[in-house]
Amino acid sequence: MVRSVRERFNPRLQVAGILLTMYQSRPQLCRSVRESVGEIYGETFHVFERPIEYSIKVAECPAAGQSIFDYAPKNAAAESYRSLAEEVLRLA
Repeated sequence: MVRSVRERFNPRLQVAGILLTMYQSRPQLCRSVRESVGEIYGETFHVFERPIEYSIKVAECPAAGQSIFDYAPKNAAAESYRSLAEEVLRLA
């Protein structure tokens, strides 16, 4: 996909990494996918350390007109987004 976009639309496209979203830590399938992504793409792309946790709160906050940080600041998804921001800043 990245190669196709570079060839057709934007040869300067840079990918910051792969971010897993709607992640649930309990199901074995999610853990297996996380491991597989690292194994398959880890040498080509940065795989962000912490996936974005699945939470219904993320779907609710737009209706409340708030960000996840205002709506449910201690929610696992909010913590995941904080962690992502910190990692992006470290990589910059």
